[in-house]
Amino acid sequence: MAKQQKTYTREFKLEAVRLVKNSGKPMSQIARELLVSDSALYRWCQQLAEQGEQAFPGSGHQTAEQKEIRRLKRELEVTRQERDILKSSQHLLTGVAMNYQFIAAHRQEYPIKTMCRVLEVAESGFYAWLRRAPSRRSQENTRLGEHIMRNYHANQQVYGSPRIHAVLQAEDQRCGKKRVARLMRELGLSARPRKHRTCTTYSNHELPVAPNLLNRQLTAPAANTKWVADITAIWTMEGLAVSGGCARYLLTHGRGLGDGEPPR
Repeated sequence: MAKQQKTYTREFKLEAVRLVKNSGKPMSQIARELLVSDSALYRWCQQLAEQGEQAFPGSGHQTAEQKEIRRLKRELEVTRQERDILKSSQHLLTGVAMNYQFIAAHRQEYPIKTMCRVLEVAESGFYAWLRRAPSRRSQENTRLGEHIMRNYHANQQVYGSPRIHAVLQAEDQRCGKKRVARLMRELGLSARPRKHRTCTTYSNHELPVAPNLLNRQLTAPAANTKWVADITAIWTMEGLAVSGGCARYLLTHGRGLGDGEPPR
């Protein structure tokens, strides 16, 4: 059983402070005679010196301004919790069972009553769902979700639902593509693009290197005297594919590039 905190009236505190000022006794002795702690008696003296007649209002704990600040802080905290709950649950599919799962997963972070109110589900319904044994379908989804999570991380998190489904089929796991996609959404899994660094220059070889005839001289004395071309590197699942670009000729006097056949 929790120990109940002892409270003191305003008159008692004023009398205790008067004794400290006028009796000539040490504060520790007065505290022992009044059966209060030294720190509490010292705090009462400080409050009376700072606040004067405004000290010890009501029950002797807080001023009216302090009570209002405390009330506003409570309201702000509830609003923050409601905002965070909505933000965290916005990815969920509509359904009471999904909301119950979210509440069960986050009951250490937010009050259950607040989550039930924000998600518009009955608190009694949540506790009934919590006591209910999981269905066979739910158990199968949990088992399948573990396989999905394992294969997803085993493949560097780049597999989406079609490829995860193919891996599960190879493992003789009976499931449909839509079911795998739904479970991956519920688990927050999605294919991430493979990180790669395109290397356009490889100089560590013994192959013949063509001379740089143009050497960044982008002007030409006449058309059809200097030609340039470009290439495009495209990342594919098999690696880097390089495709040839369109050849272009340099116009005279640095006026830019021309496409196709040069002027005659």
